[in-house]
Amino acid sequence: MRKPTILCAIEGMFDAWSLSLMGFWVACVGGDRIIDAQAAYFAGQNVTELAFITDGDTAGYDAAVATIRNCESLGIVVNIVPLGAGMDDPDALRRAGRGEEMVQMIERRMNSGEYLARLATSYASEDPPNIRGLRRISAAASQLTPVSMRKWVDYRGSLSVPVHNETTALRMLASLSEAGFDFESAAKRVMEQTGYEFTMQG
Repeated sequence: MRKPTILCAIEGMFDAWSLSLMGFWVACVGGDRIIDAQAAYFAGQNVTELAFITDGDTAGYDAAVATIRNCESLGIVVNIVPLGAGMDDPDALRRAGRGEEMVQMIERRMNSGEYLARLATSYASEDPPNIRGLRRISAAASQLTPVSMRKWVDYRGSLSVPVHNETTALRMLASLSEAGFDFESAAKRVMEQTGYEFTMQG
């Protein structure tokens, strides 16, 4: 049932029921993310903004990035509500009489632009940097709505997020070639640094 709150999307029927009992408008997604077909359905129902509740672990990060990409590209502003590591899910919180904690987390939801910037900072600080993760974030960021894009740009700058696109990868490849690297060595280095792969066809 549609309610006068932001749409909250979450995996798990019991968690969805619990959020509904707390007064939220809820969508139960079948998997750990909102897939493109679900995003298209939401857009068709005139959903312009939603809160996606996900786990605060590696699987949750991947699900959040995929959800952001699928929804924001269709004009749906996504906000992320990450559950802390080891934190009880909404159903457990409600049954324990701690539903207000979940309500407060949803109220403090994080816009996807800020979420991507903070996640990118975390990936960049890994040793070695998580290039695959950074590339996925860059791809998702290119699909952001104007509202989320503004947040992405602001936080990307303040957090010094390293962002590579095809232009910067090509520039690096050219610079390495001019410095005397053969193509294979230059392309390998570019791949390691940016995640972009270049090949030469004869």
